[in-house]
Parts: sequence; structure tokens; C-alpha cells
Amino acid sequence: MTNHKKNPFLKPILLLLTIILIIGGIALVVLAGYLIIAPSVRTASLVTLPVLMQNGLQFRLPVHAESAGAYSIYSIVLVLTLFLSLLFLLFLRKAVVSLSKKNGFTELLPQSLRSMGLLLLLATYLRQLHLYLFLQLAGPAAQELLHFSFTPVTSEVLYALALLALGNVFAYALHLQNEFEQTV
Repeated sequence: MTNHKKNPFLKPILLLLTIILIIGGIALVVLAGYLIIAPSVRTASLVTLPVLMQNGLQFRLPVHAESAGAYSIYSIVLVLTLFLSLLFLLFLRKAVVSLSKKNGFTELLPQSLRSMGLLLLLATYLRQLHLYLFLQLAGPAAQELLHFSFTPVTSEVLYALALLALGNVFAYALHLQNEFEQTV
């Protein structure tokens, strides 16, 4: 079995991903708490809803839910989209852990890459649904600022497909590595 030299850059990346996951998890719990508590403090139609934009979460654009049902659906899609993003980072962390092993990569790497691809695919379409719901709730003021059109193949979808393909390539490489080790 060949021992590979550990990459010194993987440890800081692992630390950074761990910190991001902790902060992101706390932020997601706080946001979910806000989405649950805010309607009880005010009427549901007066609650300003956060908007998931390309550069992060925005509270500047006032979005008011017309009903409790619309508010609930919007909130669930928002929290689910952010949760999938955190899961993506968790699998990225697992992939880095797999790469930091001394004996090359393990089965964890191809599984993580495939999971990351699927999560990115789901999050991409959920984000589009979120933007659609936002524009439905925001009314004409936001529709002047933003335009929505459903895009079946975005750059994120291509990235997701690349991750799925990479996961299969690494799975095949791992299979070849195992066969080689058994014959030697």
C-alpha cells in the first residue's frame, strides 16, 4: 500500500468548512425561529420575508405574505434551500476528510461527490421555485426590479452533472485501486 504525503492545505480548509457549517447551522436555526415567531408577533400579512438572492439573504426588499398558507410554503422552501446548501458543505467537508487520509482517497470521496451533485441539483431548482414564490408575493414593485424565467439548465446544473460524473470516475478509480491491491 502506498503512503501519500499529507497535503498541508487541507487542514485549514477543513477548519474553515467546520466553522462555516457551525455558523451556517446557527444562522439557519435563527432564521427558522424568526420565520416561526414573526407571524405570532405581527399578522402574517405584515411580516417581512427574507429573500434568497445570489449574493446572500436579503431583508431589504419588503415581501408580505397574503395568507398564512403562502407564508408557510415560502418559509419551508427558503429553509429547505438553505438546509440543502449546508448539506452540500457537509459533504464537501467529508470529501476533504477523505482526501486528507494518508492512503489516498476512500469510498467516502465518490459518495460525497455524488451527494454534492444531487444536492446542488435540488438546491438549484428549489432556489428557482423560491424566486418564483418571492415574485408572486412581492407584487409589481419587485417585478420591476427582478425578472424570473425558469431555466432548466443553469450553470449550477452543469456543475452538478460534473460532480456526478466525477463521483463515478472516482468510484471507478477506487475499484481499480482495490483490484490492484488484491493482485499485488
